[in-house]
Amino acid sequence: MKSITDVQAKCESSLPTLRKGSKGDDVKLLQEILNSYGYSLKVDGDFGPLTEDAVKKFQKSHGLKVDGIVGPKTWNALLPDDPRSYPTLRRGSTGHYVRLLQQSLNEFLTDALVIDGIFGPKTEAAVKKFQKSYGLVVDGIVGPKTWNAIFSMFN
Repeated sequence: MKSITDVQAKCESSLPTLRKGSKGDDVKLLQEILNSYGYSLKVDGDFGPLTEDAVKKFQKSHGLKVDGIVGPKTWNALLPDDPRSYPTLRRGSTGHYVRLLQQSLNEFLTDALVIDGIFGPKTEAAVKKFQKSYGLVVDGIVGPKTWNAIFSMFN
């Protein structure tokens, strides 16, 4: 099995390159993640000057090329590389980890989930389907074992 860092890199490579002018759910995910690092961005899905400035500050503080562009290296620095550090998610959870979960599950599903950061009934059903196919306890709760299986899916 590849290292968890290799798996994370594959997961991150599926995230789009974002820059000033980008719009949409992936920008919202980026803004939520940056806010978890202490930035105070409006999560509006619009990669404007404030988001660009936060990205540049993050890049500088993590020894990355400071260009304001969020590509694989910046995504890698933004997202933890150990699924044990990911929070337990269940119906009612919200935020960037739910978005990451939804995006990851879309690699597995035939009917794609809306990536909205809200762990509702459709996300729960997708988690249960995933858990069943990977021989996990089918409870709809995403804890360390389910996160590990999600990461292993990218091998």
